[in-house]
Amino acid sequence: MVEFVSGIGVVKAFGRVGRAHSAYLAAADEFSAFYRAWAMPLVTVTCLSFTWVSIPVLLLVNLGGGALLIHTGAVTLPQVLATTLVALVLPAALITIASISWSYQLAGAAALRLCEVLDTPVLPTADRPERPRTALVEISGVSFSYGDTLAVDDASLVLEPGTVTALLGPSGSGKSTLATLIARFADPDAGAVRIGGVDLRDMDEPTLYSTVSFVLQDAQLLGTTVRENIALGRPDADLEQVRDAARVAHIDEEIMALSEGYDTVLGQDTALSGGQEQRIAIARAILLDTPVILLDEATAMADPESEAEIQEALSALVEDRTVLVIAHRPAAVRGADRIVVMERGRIVASGSHDDLVDEPHYRALLRQTGELGDVSAWPVRDPSPRRTVPLGQVPDRRRSLPPLSARTPAWKPTVHGPFLRY
Repeated sequence: MVEFVSGIGVVKAFGRVGRAHSAYLAAADEFSAFYRAWAMPLVTVTCLSFTWVSIPVLLLVNLGGGALLIHTGAVTLPQVLATTLVALVLPAALITIASISWSYQLAGAAALRLCEVLDTPVLPTADRPERPRTALVEISGVSFSYGDTLAVDDASLVLEPGTVTALLGPSGSGKSTLATLIARFADPDAGAVRIGGVDLRDMDEPTLYSTVSFVLQDAQLLGTTVRENIALGRPDADLEQVRDAARVAHIDEEIMALSEGYDTVLGQDTALSGGQEQRIAIARAILLDTPVILLDEATAMADPESEAEIQEALSALVEDRTVLVIAHRPAAVRGADRIVVMERGRIVASGSHDDLVDEPHYRALLRQTGELGDVSAWPVRDPSPRRTVPLGQVPDRRRSLPPLSARTPAWKPTVHGPFLRY
């Protein structure tokens, strides 16, 4: 029904009203037959049960049976009347008991689910937390499983400070899982993830999340004001700092155009597009200003115009930082310092675009996205290394973020990817 109603415009435009309506009727009849076959036995038993304890039946049994018993001298009239009055209370009592029993079953099932959540193992905390010395990220022999499903299989990778590393691979290859392990959403089953030589399990949460920030494919905005969403990682940030971050993310003007500006409540006062939500998430990461950044398909929900603005904001965001980018399209990360290809949880290839052009897995991704014929037209990556900045010397841009024009040269990105050299 939902498909038929939501797609009625397309159906009419292509003259398929009769066929679509027939398909809808067939689906409705099929569901009706299934539901009737499933519900009728239950309905029959329920109806019979309520019939036997209904007031007319009880009156018939009590008064009819009582009359016979009075005639035989077994009981008296007051006894029959008392029994009848008691019997009239039984239907309501039985219905109440049945409702309580059903509610008890629902509450018991909910309690079991809550217990499962409460019994979920908590990630252990370090007795003596350490702080990373640099922004070097090391993934050493990491394996991770979701139950019986192996998501990451013996993956090893080093993210150098000040470089952009791209993770490519088909859906389900383990890219997002590997990235979330860097943010310690879970601990690996085997191996270790280190930042600045310190195992994530030896860091406390404030230290970890002041070092690592992420922009996920789903922005996950809260049902609160725009300002509070941007300042989620830094609640003490003032309005000017929040606006500076929003300007860099190319979202300030659109926020100011809202009815309440930065005090607009998302989901209540307004609804944002996917591109706008993503730029607010980028502004959140800009304000947090961490030396390690994880980007998971950051432009996936954006339209072409928003994608270009997001790419320009991302180019300013990743300057002098350790960046891991997750993407499906090779062209989206063609300017990355290093491209890592994953398949079935394993790292199968690593290198620059020029190094991987003839690699079978990389060429398969190019072929799937229709980019294989355009490889010769891609710009050549600048081989000069990026500047490596120790963790303690990363420029602190939290206090006053200058306008984007003061941070980046006059450069207009293409829709292919945010990490072109300029």
